[in-house]
Amino acid sequence: MGKACLKKCLLSLLSLLICLAVAELILRMTFKGPLTTDSLVVNDPELAFTLRKGVDCWGISREFCVRYATDRELGLRTPTPECNLPAAPDLVVYGDSFVFGHGVNYGQVFTTLLAEELGGCTVVNAGIFNYGPDQSYLLAQRLRSRFDDPTELLVIYSGNDFDDINRFGIVRPGEQGPRFHAATDPGSKTRRVLTGLPFYRVLCRFRLWHLFRLSVLQRRGRTENLDITSPDESPEGQPVDKRLAIVLQAWSEQIGDDFLVAVVHDRTRSMVSSPEMAYLRQRLSASGIRWREFAGPDLSDDAFAQLYFHEDGHWNPSGHQWIASQMLPWLRSNELNLEKCKKPHFQQ
Repeated sequence: MGKACLKKCLLSLLSLLICLAVAELILRMTFKGPLTTDSLVVNDPELAFTLRKGVDCWGISREFCVRYATDRELGLRTPTPECNLPAAPDLVVYGDSFVFGHGVNYGQVFTTLLAEELGGCTVVNAGIFNYGPDQSYLLAQRLRSRFDDPTELLVIYSGNDFDDINRFGIVRPGEQGPRFHAATDPGSKTRRVLTGLPFYRVLCRFRLWHLFRLSVLQRRGRTENLDITSPDESPEGQPVDKRLAIVLQAWSEQIGDDFLVAVVHDRTRSMVSSPEMAYLRQRLSASGIRWREFAGPDLSDDAFAQLYFHEDGHWNPSGHQWIASQMLPWLRSNELNLEKCKKPHFQQ
């Protein structure tokens, strides 16, 4: 009886493994990915999440298969984990997945292309996918203790940053003006447990895990826009476009002329004529912040769309080449003298 029961259990386990293997094979032929994004993320009590330090993994989808690596000290994107970031970079670029270089190898990211065109200037890529400008603001405050007085460039993606600014309740209006708080993240407990598992990075290689995460965990732990206003709070801080302006103004007040803002758009350029974008242009122009909008006015809709992955929606290698070519003369026109830098980009 015992042997028969054990045999049934083993057969059941074998059948389960075969079913899982078949399901994994099917998903590998159909699931878009990317597959390793979660293995790059760790919980952070202040920023909600950040990139894991010293990671070397792959991002895979129908449209790309690329290598992602982060340095071992700060967890910022580098060619390999062995690269040490410079103590005195000339330019640190903040933003979301467009800055991080989602879907392209490190050598194809526009920050790398800028460094090459600027004569060996040190450009640090501080982009973290899914970040809003408020998280980038807090990250910049943290990194200033590590970097020696660089120029800081924030890249705003109009496709989601007007919404992302309100995800974690970092910017809140108060009696004495806007205040900045550590992120309020309902998903932090689940993320802390999962990303702390020793085998988590291996787990993230399986399509079945990503399907489970997307269909179950993400729905349960999804962070919705927080209700962080009250009747006695100033209306100046409530709309998301005004929250974004508050972050930019606070950033500028901290480092003055060393702060630059670039606004980029999605492939449909749907936000170019939006009220939110009109308000942001007005506030940026009035603030004295050095900024520029990159929307490809000289490109047709079809030509502009060709700069993005068709399914994924991020810049493809051509898109990174285009934005680098557009930013290069703008950076030089701001008298940054970056082209005179001759320091090595990385210290091995």
